[in-house]
Amino acid sequence: MPFEAFAGRWAKAALPDEELLAFAEYLAQQAHLRAFLDVDAFRRELEEGLFFDSTIPIGYGLGSSGALCAAVYDRFAVAPVDRTATGQFPALKQQFSLMESHFHGNSSGTDPLICYLEHPILLQPKGEIALVDLPETGHAPFVFFLLDTGISRSTGPLVKAYLKSCEEAAYTARVEQVLKPAVDQLIDHFLTASWEEVHQGMQTVSRFQKQHFTAMIPEEVEPVWQQGLDSGDYFLKLCGAGGGGFLLGIARDESVLDQLNERFPILRIW
Repeated sequence: MPFEAFAGRWAKAALPDEELLAFAEYLAQQAHLRAFLDVDAFRRELEEGLFFDSTIPIGYGLGSSGALCAAVYDRFAVAPVDRTATGQFPALKQQFSLMESHFHGNSSGTDPLICYLEHPILLQPKGEIALVDLPETGHAPFVFFLLDTGISRSTGPLVKAYLKSCEEAAYTARVEQVLKPAVDQLIDHFLTASWEEVHQGMQTVSRFQKQHFTAMIPEEVEPVWQQGLDSGDYFLKLCGAGGGGFLLGIARDESVLDQLNERFPILRIW
């Protein structure tokens, strides 16, 4: 889902952005991408000082590279996909995957798609992608928040480490048989505003990640993560690849956020 607290826009500077020029060079080397992106126009405007002015923290799991890819597509696509053409979303997601792979080495393409559509989406089992509306959270018996670990990290090495772990059959089995069903159920319960089940689902996901994704949880956050599991006052889960950035959480009330805020900056979502 989009998160409107952060955003990006195109702007002009006196000098070219070298990192964006490298991205343009990557795009120019991908024949499939050149078929639907005007890479020459992108490179020309970069040389004239175009840059992406963004407030999205880099390396925080909130889609900074996804927003950039969406902005490039929105400005330089030869025939951009209509934002209501749901049947074209899977193919567009694949295109975004190839674009964002420049930054992560491996990308699902989901973040750029959400940023481009500026609307929540639901990834369905057979590959379909649907636009969905979020439930009214005003009556939820808890609050959603982001915890700022204060650590910026690179997604690529973390994704690589996770994929390496998935080479172990037992590890993959746990993810497929426990984590994925729990996440799917959590999403379904959230969309139907089944708040008690959302709370239970977050606990299940948080406990699984604490046990099996230890390397992705920063050492300084681990005691706080465990405290939430022990007390039941709040539960945390990773955003993006983990390793730092923001953690997503739910807490029973505002007083819990005040206590957490004494150790880490807290940003309330709902």
